Amino acid sequence: MKKCKVVFIAVLAVVLLALGACNGESADQNDDPSDWHHPLTDYDVILNGEPVPGASHIILNDDIFPTHVTLLPILHALGTGVTVENGTVTLAGMNGRISFVIGESSFEVDGRAVSLANSSVEIDGVIYVPIPFFRVVYGMGQAGWMSGHVIIDVQADDMH
Repeated sequence: MKKCKVVFIAVLAVVLLALGACNGESADQNDDPSDWHHPLTDYDVILNGEPVPGASHIILNDDIFPTHVTLLPILHALGTGVTVENGTVTLAGMNGRISFVIGESSFEVDGRAVSLANSSVEIDGVIYVPIPFFRVVYGMGQAGWMSGHVIIDVQADDMH
């Protein structure tokens, strides 16, 4: 009986140590966005029915669908000028002048604040915005995940 208790305590200690190591690893990953993004290269970003050259999307945290897309290639495809200065992005969207600070979830549209569930992020010099940015902030009809692609379109449609 005493031998069983010793084995049980030893196994329990190993399990607790393993759980502690996993928890510590997750906490570290959440501190640095570059540690918790997963680039997706097998799927297209479709803008008004056409793939956007150079655009990609990523999954942040433990989501299963893409959460963010590259900003500049999509704006270039839309013909929208953009300036990035000292971490602040400014552009003209369909809803008016847009400005935001990289890393924040609040976007200013013609002087009024619009908040999204996720913030913008810069990873390895590339600016990513939450996919809903193009619908809610920029003014497109739809922006979401559908049929294995990120779809951004002027026309509204059913999105999954």
